[in-house]
Amino acid sequence: MLKKGTIVKTISNEYVVQNQVNQGGNGAIFKVNDDSSTVYALKAIDRTKTSKEKLKRFHNEIAFCSNNHHPCIVSVLDSGTYTSDSDDLVFYIMPYYPNTLRDLINTGISGDRALVLFSEIAEGLKFAHQKGVWHRDIKPENILIDEQGHAVIADFGIAHFCEEELATFVETAKHDRLANFQYAAPEQRNRGQTVDGRADIFSLGLILNEMFTRTIISGVNYQTIANVNGKYAYLDEIVSRMICQNPQDRVFPVEKIAFEILALQKEAENAQKLRELAAEQSNIDLKSGIIEAPKIINVGYDSGRLIMHLDVFPDDPAWLDCLRFGTYMRSYIPGYDPRHLEKMGNNILAMIVRNADTNTMKQILGHVKTWLPAATTEYNKQILRRNQQEKEAEDSRIREEIKRMKKENEIREALKAFN
Repeated sequence: MLKKGTIVKTISNEYVVQNQVNQGGNGAIFKVNDDSSTVYALKAIDRTKTSKEKLKRFHNEIAFCSNNHHPCIVSVLDSGTYTSDSDDLVFYIMPYYPNTLRDLINTGISGDRALVLFSEIAEGLKFAHQKGVWHRDIKPENILIDEQGHAVIADFGIAHFCEEELATFVETAKHDRLANFQYAAPEQRNRGQTVDGRADIFSLGLILNEMFTRTIISGVNYQTIANVNGKYAYLDEIVSRMICQNPQDRVFPVEKIAFEILALQKEAENAQKLRELAAEQSNIDLKSGIIEAPKIINVGYDSGRLIMHLDVFPDDPAWLDCLRFGTYMRSYIPGYDPRHLEKMGNNILAMIVRNADTNTMKQILGHVKTWLPAATTEYNKQILRRNQQEKEAEDSRIREEIKRMKKENEIREALKAFN
C-alpha cells in the first residue's frame, strides 16, 4: 500500500501521503494533504486483491457520497486511481476526521452528549434510508467525529443501494454476511433472510446502549442504561424496541425513533415532576417566620425621648404595627400610648416623654414590657394565618398540577396505540 511521501493524482489535484491511519476489510485509510497543506483522508482498495463485486460496491459508495450531501454523511470530495509496480489502487478523498465514536466511547461520553451524537447518527441514517440506501455496517468505528465534535456516518462500502441510486447495479447474494459480527442484526447472521434498514436500527440500538454503558449488548441480561445513569433510564425502553429479534417488531423508520425518545423523555420528566410535587406537599413549614418576643436590655434618655434598647428588633414592619396599634386593655398612661412608639436605628425603640418624671418613666417602661410579648403573640398569629393560607393555596396548585400531568400521561398512553 501507499508509503509516506507518495504522491497520488486526480484530474483536479494531487495529494501527498503522510501516514496510514486505518486498515479494514473495506479499504485502507491514509492521512494526506494537498499543495495548500489542507489535510484530508484517502480511502483506497487494491484492484488486484479485490473481487469485482467489492469494486462495484466501492464505486457505488463513491457515487452515493459524491452526489448526496448531508452534514451527517461523509462527503467524497475527489477520486482517482494510482498504479505503481506494487499497487493498483482505486481511491477517494474525504475530509479528515480526528476521532471515531469508538474513541469517545473508550474515554467516556456524558449523557447529554450521547443523545446529541445519537440524534446526528439517526439524522444521517434517515437521509440514507430516504434515498433507499441501507448501510448494513453501522458500528462505532464507522461513525467519525469532526473537529467540532459532530458525528458523521462513513463506510458505505457494503451498503445496499436501490436501483435509482446505483452507479453500477450489484446484486448481493442473500447468504452474504456483510456486517461486523458484533453489531450485526439477527437477520444478517442467518442465511436466506431479507436485510433492510431495520438492520441499521438494530445496530443503532446497540450503539445507543454502548454510549452509556461502554459494553455491547449480548444476551438477555445485558447492562442497561438505568444501571449506570438513572437520569436516562427511559432510554432502555427504546433500546429494547430497537434490538428486537424480529425485524418487524423494531421501531421503524428511523425518524420515528426521535419521536419515541421525546415521548419517553417527557414521560420520565413528568414522573420525576410528579414525585417532586408529591414531596412538596409536606415541605411547607407553618411555623416559618414565628419569632420570640424582644426584650428590653438597656434604657436611656436623650433629647426628650425614652430610649429602649432591645435584644432584637424584628425586620418585618408588620411587627411594629402590631406593637403600635395593639389592644392592651387600656394599660397605658394617657398621652403615652403605644402609638407614640417609634423605631430609631438598630434595635432601638423610642417614645417622646418630655417633662415626664421618673415615676412616669418607670410606668411607661413597665407597660412597654407587657406590650412587647402581647404584640409578638398577635404578630405570630398573623404569620400562622398567612402560612396556612399559602400552604392551602400551594397544596391546591400542586393537586391541580398532579391532576393535569396524570391526565396528560393518560392521553399519551392512549395515543401510543396509533403510532
